[in-house]
Amino acid sequence: MVQKSASLAFFIMVDNIRFRFVVNTLKMIRYEDKNSHLKTRKKGIMKKLLFSGLFGVLAFALSASAQSNDSSKVVKVSIQPEATSTTEQKSFTITLEIAKGWHVYANPVGNPDLASVQTNISVKSEGTSLPAKITYPAGMLVQDTIVGNYSTYEGTVKIKVTAPLPRNQGQSPEVVVKYQACNEKSCLAPAVANLKLP
Repeated sequence: MVQKSASLAFFIMVDNIRFRFVVNTLKMIRYEDKNSHLKTRKKGIMKKLLFSGLFGVLAFALSASAQSNDSSKVVKVSIQPEATSTTEQKSFTITLEIAKGWHVYANPVGNPDLASVQTNISVKSEGTSLPAKITYPAGMLVQDTIVGNYSTYEGTVKIKVTAPLPRNQGQSPEVVVKYQACNEKSCLAPAVANLKLP
């Protein structure tokens, strides 16, 4: 069962990127203030402020898109048991089937501004996280001159997990999969899949 989650993590990520951009812009303006003539400095400042404003509009558009769409619409999450399971631990595979033209952020994503939306798996028993061993596959490197390089998953992705089985447990442990899907134009709101161990 996939539950819709709030797009707070996405908004934070956009704000972080916008904050870093503004800081870098101010640094460049200060540099021009020390090393350029007044006329050239004014033109440079206006160009940077204009670009900053356009970036803000883009961030707002992405945020609006995230509010109306959920990543579960383009990503199917499933769980399959492994034959290596024992009475003390459970081994299984989480499969992400990502629609063509979309991607999710890999783990590790390789970019601090995107760490909050990288694909993440946890195993919980009655609200307590279990010390699961999770093997994330290597992602595809994306080189981006604006937000910096990062890694993604596309197509079908399989993630191996081994988790201990708590004793005297009334309910089966729950697997929580968090992810966010994006394409070249926009991002959907992050989604959370809550799965029961098979």
